[in-house]
Amino acid sequence: MQINIPKDNFNGARELRGLFERLLKQLFWAEKVMAGMINGVIVQASSKDLIALLQSHLQETQGHILRLAEIFTAIGIDIEEQPYDAVQCFIAEAEDFIRNTRQGVVRMPARLLSFKK
Repeated sequence: MQINIPKDNFNGARELRGLFERLLKQLFWAEKVMAGMINGVIVQASSKDLIALLQSHLQETQGHILRLAEIFTAIGIDIEEQPYDAVQCFIAEAEDFIRNTRQGVVRMPARLLSFKK
C-alpha cells in the first residue's frame, strides 16, 4: 500500500497509517458499544414507533460494524477494538444521568443499560 511513497515522506506516511489504524479500532469499539446500548433501550422501550426507529438504527449500526470489519481485512490487520475517549465521556454522562434520575418514564433501570463492554 505504501509502495510509491518517496523516502523522505516515509515517516510521515507511517504516522498517518498508525493514526488511521488507531481511529479504525476506536470506531469499531464505539459502534459495538452503540449497538449494545441501542439493544438495551429496545428491550425497555414501550412505544412501537420508538422500537421501530431503534431497530432500524441498530441495523445501520450493525452494518457499520460489518463495513469496519471489511476495512480491517482489506488493509491486512487483525480486527481489534480500542476504547474511544470521546465516546467514554458520553457514557460517563449517561451513567451520571441514570444515577441522578428516578426510574420511570424518563429513564429505564440502570441494570439494563450495559454501556461498557
